[in-house]
Amino acid sequence: MKWISLTTLLIGLAVGAFLSAYLETPESSDRGPVPVSARTLGAGSSPVRSAEEASGQGFVSEQWLDSLKLMTPVEGQLAIGEMVQQLAVEDYAAVLQLVKDTPPPIGPSIRDLVSRQWVQVDPHGMLAYAKSLDTKEQYAVLNLLFSQWAKIDFEEAWADMLHMENDQHHSSFSQIVLHAGIDEQPLHVLERLVAGDIPAPKSPWLYQQVFAAIAKHDPQQARKLAMAMAPSINKQNALRGSIQQLLSDDFEAAITWLDSLPTDSAVLRAREQALYMISHKDFDSLKALIESQVDPAVRREYLDHLNLNNAARNQSFERAIEIYEWMNAQGSGRLKQNSLGSIVASMVQSDKERAADFVLQLPFGRARMAALNAMANSLAEQDLHSVVAFADTLPNEEERRAVLQNISHRIREQGVESVVAFFSQHPSPILEKELASGLVEEWAKIDREEAIEWMAQLGSQDVFHNAQSGLINVWAQEDPQGAVAYIENEVEPKRRDEAYRRVINQMVYNDPEAAIAWLTHLPEREVTTEKAIYQQIANTYSDVDPLAASEWIAEMEGGELRDVSVESLVRNIMRAEPDSAFIWANSVEDVMMRKNNQQRTIREWAKQDPDAAYRAVREASIDAAEKEPLFEVIESVRDEQSDGQSQDASFSNPVQIHVVR
Repeated sequence: MKWISLTTLLIGLAVGAFLSAYLETPESSDRGPVPVSARTLGAGSSPVRSAEEASGQGFVSEQWLDSLKLMTPVEGQLAIGEMVQQLAVEDYAAVLQLVKDTPPPIGPSIRDLVSRQWVQVDPHGMLAYAKSLDTKEQYAVLNLLFSQWAKIDFEEAWADMLHMENDQHHSSFSQIVLHAGIDEQPLHVLERLVAGDIPAPKSPWLYQQVFAAIAKHDPQQARKLAMAMAPSINKQNALRGSIQQLLSDDFEAAITWLDSLPTDSAVLRAREQALYMISHKDFDSLKALIESQVDPAVRREYLDHLNLNNAARNQSFERAIEIYEWMNAQGSGRLKQNSLGSIVASMVQSDKERAADFVLQLPFGRARMAALNAMANSLAEQDLHSVVAFADTLPNEEERRAVLQNISHRIREQGVESVVAFFSQHPSPILEKELASGLVEEWAKIDREEAIEWMAQLGSQDVFHNAQSGLINVWAQEDPQGAVAYIENEVEPKRRDEAYRRVINQMVYNDPEAAIAWLTHLPEREVTTEKAIYQQIANTYSDVDPLAASEWIAEMEGGELRDVSVESLVRNIMRAEPDSAFIWANSVEDVMMRKNNQQRTIREWAKQDPDAAYRAVREASIDAAEKEPLFEVIESVRDEQSDGQSQDASFSNPVQIHVVR
């Protein structure tokens, strides 16, 4: 059953309260208490209980909740509204507990209305109830409590929020109280912002909202308070908020006021943002405003912050040309860059052929490329085939490529069959390069044989190889043995090792255990290839799940494959876990590789904690000859850090500048 929005429900509450005075109270029956009349429920003889008779769960029964499911939306609104009106304060907690697990829309509707009523009559009682709940339930109740309470009595809500024992609550609910109090009590909110006693970082945007709210009641006071602030991002937002309405009503008056202020960084930034807002005006107003500026510097400033996107949208071709010619005459490259796309889009909507002629006569450069992309996007919204036809008319290869690349994502969204059909109608090397790999990868999930057959028709070897990689990636996930057979039989010998590595790299991110199991399907290769594959798995696996990777490596037999796997693990964990990395480094069998890993790990560890690194080397079960160079590494790091501290000390006593007033 569809239920209406909360706003409609609140209206229903009022209607229900009004109608309840006229509803008859029928005789009781043995079906259990319900809080609405038989006429509202259409339920025969269920009695209406008064607030005095209400007693928690006995007032809102499970039977009554079930009956709501059978009602129309209007009947349900009236029933819930009447129930809430008849509740006594002592019933609120019991009703909320009863409906806490009732699914939408009934449960949330009742909880919301009961909570709002409770805040109005007894916020402290609701606060006590919230504190009795577990953390998950508590947050939702407190959220609603403080967001409503702040509108009624900001200072009281703020004081009780600060007395909450949970510091996390201070951080969360201080923002809720501040935002809720803005409309009704903005000066109280501003007092808290200025005092700086807010438990959580305050957003600079709060200042804009607060000053906009103050300006609704007293614009002069809002501007005076904003002007008095020290230069900062907060002052910048305060200034914007204080003239927010004025910017809409009388833009030039707002700019004139900003110009009259003593100049500081906040005033300048607020002025820039105010100038940008003129872009929301219609073209004629913008044109008149710019042309009224007699000072060339001021006119240039207006143009630099202007954007004709809104003014150019949904215009006739002639009007779009008029806007373009005026814009071009202003000589502002920034204005042209910001606005040309919307002008071209309007042209395309009005007359595609004339729009194409317009774009093609533009001189080569950044503006022309922006116009081409705008043309492609606008045509693509109507017909993707027309974009290819337009691209074919372009004399420049780079432009054709840019246009087709611009729409490739739209083509991909059409699905495998549509993309294949599109390719058959428009056999383009550019589209092949952009789409083939992704298409084959999707197609292979549906019909691998058809995907392979289609790949054979691709004209470019590079495109074919990319598509083949996509095919193998999908195949390896579904059928490892089949993928191995395909690689050995169909992939060029010089590309097979790369194919294995790419597949394993993808698999290990999605399912490391599957990637490891896939190793058993690989044909016997030379040791160098195996080392590269194991190293890649270990590197990716230890990045995804270091603990699981270490367990896998621990079970490997000693030798070159284990050594390269350990090396990958050490590289990945030595910054976060240098102690574990050092133990692993000591387990490498190859002497030179072991020494390199030991020194690399100890150097990193010594940067963080040289004493701990020293103890680890001293206590390690390795030969004394291996320890000596590690001690030298630690001392070398100590010397480097000591030199760095000495240099820092030379700048620790800056010159004191005394300002004479």
